Amino acid sequence: MAAYAAEVNEEERRVDLDLVEEKRDMAAAKVAIYKNILTGYYNARVKHLRFNPGGLVLRKNSVSRTEPQGKLSPKWEGPYRVVESSQNGYCKLVYRDGSRVPRSWHAENLKLYHP
Repeated sequence: MAAYAAEVNEEERRVDLDLVEEKRDMAAAKVAIYKNILTGYYNARVKHLRFNPGGLVLRKNSVSRTEPQGKLSPKWEGPYRVVESSQNGYCKLVYRDGSRVPRSWHAENLKLYHP
């Protein structure tokens, strides 16, 4: 208590309050760098699927919900022919008779068909 000075204490408290924003910004920058490192680590192991137009694919039955779900129900339906394929992983499909399947389908819900 002998070394306590109210003016010095108040001045140091203001300096600490001024530095709080800077410390928060530095912590946010470190978190962003860490997230980028984790994203790169994860994305290095992701297999990106690209389907070529004209190829045959099967579609997940659980996503399309055309047949009732049950223990013995088929997990995949098709085959469908790929008409268009975009770079972000979406495909437009057609039935065997050539009519278009409603909606686009993401590659994670499709797999190659090998007859």
